[in-house]
Amino acid sequence: KCATSSTRSSRTAALRDLTQELLPDPPALQELVAMLEPKARRGLLDQPRPRQLRELVWHMLGDAAEVVLERALRALSDELIRIQKPILILDAIKWPHDVEKHFFENGANALPTVCREDYLRNNPLSFNAAEIDAQLKNFQQRLDSALGHGDALGQILWQTAEQYRSVVDLLEHRGQKAFLTASRRLYGSARDRLRGDSLPLIDMGKRLCSIFSLPAAHHLASPYPKVIDATGAVEMLSQRLKPFFPDTAFTVRETDGIVSDASAGGDCIKINRHAQFSLLDIQVLEVHEGWVHVGTTLNGRRQPWASWLSVGSPRITALQEGLAVLIETLTFSSFPGRARKISDRVVAIDIAEQGGDFLDVYRHFVGQGLSNKESYKIAQRVFRGGMVEGGACFTKDLSYVRGFVET
Repeated sequence: KCATSSTRSSRTAALRDLTQELLPDPPALQELVAMLEPKARRGLLDQPRPRQLRELVWHMLGDAAEVVLERALRALSDELIRIQKPILILDAIKWPHDVEKHFFENGANALPTVCREDYLRNNPLSFNAAEIDAQLKNFQQRLDSALGHGDALGQILWQTAEQYRSVVDLLEHRGQKAFLTASRRLYGSARDRLRGDSLPLIDMGKRLCSIFSLPAAHHLASPYPKVIDATGAVEMLSQRLKPFFPDTAFTVRETDGIVSDASAGGDCIKINRHAQFSLLDIQVLEVHEGWVHVGTTLNGRRQPWASWLSVGSPRITALQEGLAVLIETLTFSSFPGRARKISDRVVAIDIAEQGGDFLDVYRHFVGQGLSNKESYKIAQRVFRGGMVEGGACFTKDLSYVRGFVET
């Protein structure tokens, strides 16, 4: 009798531990246990091993098991959002605007003065890398316990957390060769092959560059001069997009803090204060940054359980950018100059991956007929976070061509 009592006590403890794994929220756990009939609870206690306990819980709860899963998923999703919140890739690798000014003052003959020490001094991380990595690792371990290693949604969350760990590694190695290793892990290499094809990205990029460099392609965009400043772009995009996103905090604003002409983040589109735009550019930004990037983010925020869909992670970069380029095409918003800019980035990354420095990339595109400013911008996008003397670059811009083809 004493032995039976001891065994029952240990199984009661096992049940308690199991339910804590299944649902970390104590009040909800009480509701869960209250749902079970006394006979069912006795049946649970008669199960000899935790794995069988887990299976029996789900079997006996029926529809209530879905509630348990949904609550666990929401709790875990919210936790991942909290952990990754301070990780801001582009803010951590951006260059001061005066780097471009000094580059051209020196006759575009010397490497930009950007190195690891500049990143550490000008763009210090707002988080402790070791602590964030430990939190993400602990999150992955608890995820397996809560949802099970074979759970499909759990696997997505686990992979997302793993990618955030790679992002932490990327940012820790700004200005070092290990930066390229982490970047390839996240975004791939220009020599990668497209899914379902033997063609590498670089070959696709070169083909597109050749097509969109033809004289006829240049004339297609000639009636659209860049005469709209950043203030005008903010006003036009606000008027076009706000009707799509009522009852939200959506805004469009100017900034000095981005390399590109525009960038979407959350419910905001940022416009580079130093950029000039054409009417065609505004149309591209409306569908690319507004409809796709902001639209999918705000849609993700309406997700009641998988709340991690409200934030962009590296694992969806190619899909996001590919979808955005596809929508540009389907709405007749894109144009040859825009398409060439996207394909040029693949070529630029390949030059950098093969050991070329900033000047090699810059001079290549000047030789291809691009303006000095356009050539600088391409090289800057590739070498931000890396090493301007060669040896490390940022491969994120492969996502546009890869995503477009594979989408």
